[in-house]
Amino acid sequence: MLRPVAIAAALIALVLLPYYAGTNTTITIATQTLVWVVLALSYNIVLGQTGLLSFCHAVFFGAGAFAASHIIVAADGGSWSGWPVWLTPVLAFGVGAATAFLLGLFLAGRTGVAFVMITLAISQLVIYLAIAFDSIFGGEGGIGIDRAYDDFLFGVASFGPQREAYWLVLTWALIAAGLIWLLRRTSFGMLAEATRENEERVRFSGQSTWHIRLIALVIAGGFAGLAGALHALNIEQVSTDQFSLKTSAFALFMCVIGGARHFLGPVLGAIFLSVLDKVLPDYTSAWLLYLGLIFIVIVLYAPGGLAGILGSLWSQYVRERGTARPRRDALIVMGFALAGLGLILIVEMATSLGAALGFNAGDAINLFGVMVDPKSVLPWGVAIVALAGSALLFRQVRQEAET
Repeated sequence: MLRPVAIAAALIALVLLPYYAGTNTTITIATQTLVWVVLALSYNIVLGQTGLLSFCHAVFFGAGAFAASHIIVAADGGSWSGWPVWLTPVLAFGVGAATAFLLGLFLAGRTGVAFVMITLAISQLVIYLAIAFDSIFGGEGGIGIDRAYDDFLFGVASFGPQREAYWLVLTWALIAAGLIWLLRRTSFGMLAEATRENEERVRFSGQSTWHIRLIALVIAGGFAGLAGALHALNIEQVSTDQFSLKTSAFALFMCVIGGARHFLGPVLGAIFLSVLDKVLPDYTSAWLLYLGLIFIVIVLYAPGGLAGILGSLWSQYVRERGTARPRRDALIVMGFALAGLGLILIVEMATSLGAALGFNAGDAINLFGVMVDPKSVLPWGVAIVALAGSALLFRQVRQEAET
């Protein structure tokens, strides 16, 4: 009973978000977060289900984005006049899937390091081609579009206002998430997971792992193309940056940090990274360093990602419901607080001291309302003591849990 209520509440909150978001900027960020959710879910078909680490996923994303831009430009008084803007993601899905099929013919027979290196090469090749063929991809300026060129459903919405664009993206994001959720429960989804776990055994059962990987790439490419179309409709500007290795790496980070083995993992990762991307740069210039550290910690100590952590905490809560554990909980909170304090002190002081060895290198910095001198020994000592204290607290918690 609790799960349907939670899902219904989440859907209502998502639909009503534009009414309490405040500004168009906030709505635009929320819309882009939905785009990243679709991209992360599509990437997880390759990584989480099939076990393939790809660095050319941005190629499918970019193919869908540019297909959508050209369709809208043609529909805005061109040869495709009258084409409904809300159907554009469908064609972008087809373009992304077709692109993935062509590349998959060469990729499906590879795994491991060979697969990774080939996808890296494809990514760089496509970026070069996109820059070279500026008549198709718009060169450095890219292609600008106007999503409000026509009315939708007899004038009900023009998609010009950001609020209406948000609802359009939300609709397609929910459709994509639902289809991907269903895919995990099909026989193919189970075969993809079996291929990830034991490819040799799948082959012995009479299944073609080449076809399984090819189909997974095509489906993932289709949803990535759909995400690219939603990105184009939200930003109304498409450039060769959509093909960049950064986009593929961002999709990888979303899946790993959120939890690639869980359906909601990429969703949590997309939301988490979107918040970091928009909030942390206002407070620190080293936010990418924090992101890298979070990624390392997740890979080393929490391979299940945020979804795995939350699932473990919930299971523990259910098992220990009615049992008071105030001391353990206090130790955990204190441990995380000390670890965060020590980490932030070290990162910010190191960043200040190593700021390109410029004129302002080593200047005092403001942390939590306190001026900290990175050239002083005291704050470095505080950081080391805080990290050591957090390690001792976590060790104590682990020992008590084992006894």
